[in-house]
Amino acid sequence: MLVKSCKVCKSINIKNISHKVYKCKDCQHTYINYTRDGIKYHKELYRNPGHHGTRGAGELQNGIFTKLFHERRIPICNKRVKILKETLPTIFSECHTLLDIGAGGGTFLDTVKQRFTEVECTEVSDLCINNLKERGYVVYPGSFTKINLNKTYDLVTCWHVLEHVENLQQFLKKAIEVTNKYLVLEVPINRKLKNPDKDFDGHFHYFSSKSLELLFKKDFHILNIRDGVQMPCLYALLQKKNIDNDD
Repeated sequence: MLVKSCKVCKSINIKNISHKVYKCKDCQHTYINYTRDGIKYHKELYRNPGHHGTRGAGELQNGIFTKLFHERRIPICNKRVKILKETLPTIFSECHTLLDIGAGGGTFLDTVKQRFTEVECTEVSDLCINNLKERGYVVYPGSFTKINLNKTYDLVTCWHVLEHVENLQQFLKKAIEVTNKYLVLEVPINRKLKNPDKDFDGHFHYFSSKSLELLFKKDFHILNIRDGVQMPCLYALLQKKNIDNDD
């Protein structure tokens, strides 16, 4: 498939910087043109032996994430809570319901669940879905862009997931539908670019501050874009615009 324009700003001023990798000269967004089934990759290959994101030793036993798995992720999750409070001190008093997109093994939900009256999540991995259910969470299985939730949440979080979503416009549309107040994102940046035909890591996109803002600014107020937790990365705090009152 020939890539003719930027996936964010739609500029035709793009450059093929390596095999199936394109960078926009206007907004600096990078797109990896993986032409196979991305959902199938994430369900069947991602985090499996021989592929990217493999679990650490001792983190999985008989299909269940171990105590060690969660202990290794608690420091990251505590830092996520810290950055949420730093960028919006009232976030936990304002927000009563939470949707975590791509919740993984559920360590972040474990860390924050006492702060909300309702906590739910989405996940594509069957392994993670089973573990989330085992931990008592309401989990909507499948790709976030294709799930019909029919409800909104005060806070929607998306930690290192957006880069795995090929169709950004579908993500944006669904995020608008389910967000009542705030949308929080964290995405990796400045990673080594690889040939997706030989060594795909699940990432379709690498954002710049400009491309991240451009994607969301029509429908969300950009409250903060800064360095995030799992560096190198960008963290963004967005507030949904009120259609009746906001420009």
